[in-house]
Amino acid sequence: MVAIAALAALMAGGGCTTNSTGGTPSLVTASPDGASQQAAFDEAMRLSTLYQERPDDLAVGFRFASALMAIGSRAKAVEVLGEISTRHPGNRDALSAYGKALAEAGRGGEANAVLDRAAQLGDPDWKLLSARGMAFDQSDQYAAAQAEYGKAARLAPDEPTIFNNWGLSHALAGDLDQAEAMLVKAAGMAGADKKVRANLALVLGLQGKFDEAEKVSAIDLPPEAARANVAYLREMLKQPDAWEMLREGGGAA
Repeated sequence: MVAIAALAALMAGGGCTTNSTGGTPSLVTASPDGASQQAAFDEAMRLSTLYQERPDDLAVGFRFASALMAIGSRAKAVEVLGEISTRHPGNRDALSAYGKALAEAGRGGEANAVLDRAAQLGDPDWKLLSARGMAFDQSDQYAAAQAEYGKAARLAPDEPTIFNNWGLSHALAGDLDQAEAMLVKAAGMAGADKKVRANLALVLGLQGKFDEAEKVSAIDLPPEAARANVAYLREMLKQPDAWEMLREGGGAA
């Protein structure tokens, strides 16, 4: 099954590296400095204790899940959000957050079931609609996903997250021209982050627009790292099954 996370992760950060056994180079993300990592870990531990003391406090639960995401404990974050949604079955925010986390974890069927419950609690906001789009993408239902992104965009026409996900959906469906158009739009919006630009660089590279991809990568990366990412993508695309590898997450960091 094709996953947005697999495609998005492919050029999510720094340059390429060689694995410890000397195998094929792979793209890697830039790591935060030691002090930032320690601070994030300390915050997660503090919130873990607070969550155990106040398991019914919705705000504490959300903060704990976010802290877990920040230190890379995504599976645990999904588990916590599931607990929150069970304790607050009538809270749309709780269900939406859990559904979105399931979608990002590649559990599209479960995500859609949770998000459908959330949608029944009132008119959906753009975040819920975008999460439903992600869930459909996880199930390879690209037309349904893009319909959800369209609804989300009508509610929040200046939100880069929507157009980023919409662009990735087109990329996963093999429509790289439309993917590029969506990602260019997303990258030009206020609040667009480096993930949006990384995805744009990837889609440009997939079309053979390597110079453009390097320029976009260089906005957030040192010149050598930007060149290394593009060089890695060039090499990958020489493989006869390159597109299938990309669709299935091959080469992801």
